[in-house]
Amino acid sequence: MPKLQLGFYGHFLPKGEDLSKILNAAGEEQGLQGSNEQLYQRTNIGGPKVSRLKSWAIRSGLVHNHYLSSEGKIVMECDRYLESPITAWLMHFYLCLGGNGLQAPPQSATEWGGWTYFIFEFLGDRNSFTLDDFFQGCEANFELTNSKTVKTLLRTLMRTYTDPASILSRCQLFSLESNNRYKINRITPPNIYLIGYFLAKLWERDFPETTSILTEKVLLQPYGLGPILNIEPDILQGCLTQLETKAIVEQRRTVPPAQIVCRWDDPLKLLEKAYQT
Repeated sequence: MPKLQLGFYGHFLPKGEDLSKILNAAGEEQGLQGSNEQLYQRTNIGGPKVSRLKSWAIRSGLVHNHYLSSEGKIVMECDRYLESPITAWLMHFYLCLGGNGLQAPPQSATEWGGWTYFIFEFLGDRNSFTLDDFFQGCEANFELTNSKTVKTLLRTLMRTYTDPASILSRCQLFSLESNNRYKINRITPPNIYLIGYFLAKLWERDFPETTSILTEKVLLQPYGLGPILNIEPDILQGCLTQLETKAIVEQRRTVPPAQIVCRWDDPLKLLEKAYQT
């Protein structure tokens, strides 16, 4: 059975003040190379916390090979203290992919660990769930060794989206209700240029050889926009229509089957535009 792959964060949340220090260090000449002790000296974040935050930065797509990624550079230019919901959604996007970036998706979400399983399989059509529901799902799909440790990791994942101190709480994907039950929120999709960036990166992953595909492939794309944003196909179709008004895509619906044509030049320009609007 596959591994859960959630130990990278321990019990530490991605808090803006702390993570911004890590990203600032990643933007310096040395990057994040060197020992944890050296990184502590540069960030004043000590103990196991500094290594956990480094892992958050990498898994969130903001750091690559010890230095700021292209996305990380934009974040530090536009949202240095990581306060924008755009940054929260950007991190969510890459965390959903289990630290595998834009590699070809697996046959089963469990191959990429607990976070990918949570977003692409567990949530599904649920309106609510409990921590025990999530644990039972993991127990059935992953190789688990210590139930107490696993439940702590799962609880931290939940807090990542619900604790106000965590950057990702700004996504508002779900909220903690009474009796330890989490309610799935039917949210308004984020900034349309950010959705354009997501679409462009997923297109780059799944349809790299073409500029035109059936619209249905985007609406029902495995490991695609729908489950990442937790929205239904009809809401996603509305997003595509908004993208068309921004000249980011073109829709051809006169003669079925409907098609969508990409009109962007550089996904990073869409990310920059998201912070500007």
